[in-house]
Amino acid sequence: MKAVSKIAKFSLYSLAFVLVVLLFAYITFKLLSFSRTVDVPDLSGKSIIEANELLSRKGLNLKIEGEDYDSDVLAGHIIRQDLPFGSRVKEQRGIRVFVSKGPR
Repeated sequence: MKAVSKIAKFSLYSLAFVLVVLLFAYITFKLLSFSRTVDVPDLSGKSIIEANELLSRKGLNLKIEGEDYDSDVLAGHIIRQDLPFGSRVKEQRGIRVFVSKGPR
């Protein structure tokens, strides 16, 4: 009887230990992977330099996805962005934009 009791106690303590370790790992992961969320600014019509500075101040990154001809937007300025302004995203996210080549 005592052997079964010792095995049951050992199993219970082992299970409790594993659960505590898993809980600790989960909490640590959540704390280390925490990042703020920020609002995506409106980049349309801004130069690449302006857009990059604006995004950098918010902890975001500029990613130029491509270039298109646009008669309404000066060459080297943003035509559109992949996320609508005002969207909430985590810091360090890349915001993809299309840049104007000017009129054809």
